[in-house]
Amino acid sequence: VCSYMAKDTEVTWEAQRWTESDNWKSSRVLVAADTNAKSHLWHSGREDGRGQELEAFILGQGLAVVNRVSPHFTFEGAQESSNIDLTLAGHSLAQHITGWRVLGGESVADHNYVRFDLDLGNRFPSASREISKYSLRRMDVILLRERAKEELAAAVAAGRLGVPLLDPTTVDTAVAALAEALWGAFQAATPLKRRKAWKKAVPWWTPEISVLKTRFRRARKKRRRSAQHEEEFQRERLAFNRAMRTAKRRSWRKFCS
Repeated sequence: VCSYMAKDTEVTWEAQRWTESDNWKSSRVLVAADTNAKSHLWHSGREDGRGQELEAFILGQGLAVVNRVSPHFTFEGAQESSNIDLTLAGHSLAQHITGWRVLGGESVADHNYVRFDLDLGNRFPSASREISKYSLRRMDVILLRERAKEELAAAVAAGRLGVPLLDPTTVDTAVAALAEALWGAFQAATPLKRRKAWKKAVPWWTPEISVLKTRFRRARKKRRRSAQHEEEFQRERLAFNRAMRTAKRRSWRKFCS
């Protein structure tokens, strides 16, 4: 929920409107609001009547205040600086939010940017959904073992596997490397399911563009898992976009002639 509370609006009435949203679930909601209200709960430096009203609403809904002490204020005006921008979260969501902070000097407005990290897990796509695209009955088990051995050896040689797991970063790197190695071996050894006859969605679309699109989307998924695949992602995206532009121009010229 995103909200702006003008100074002349009634706080309780405005906050109650949040609960009328179809998306409102107090245990999982995330609220970002310019409240024009001050309270020690969100480190405003002092408290006012609007802040007291909003405190009562927050407690009644069982919400957590995500704001933390920061070197900068959320609002830095010519006459006053204070924390009046509020981040709230339901109790089941609040535990996944870390690193809340105010980014001073980056905004051209009186209000500074607020940044935080929200980690909901599920970094990798659903295995059942991805695997359903492949024909398991036609899997080459021997090739699967060979490619898995090669992929794992390459990960060890690159220093992503086979190293001491000393902190969360090395653990995350090892898990990502293992997942990528096994997934790469699976893709190499398992053919895609046979699809129905290809039909053109647009006149300029070709089977070659479909292949480039598949490669681009695969590279994009790999980049989401690891930043080390940024170069491959950029290369595949360029090839895909270039092929589409060329095909569109060719189709348009053919149509005009």
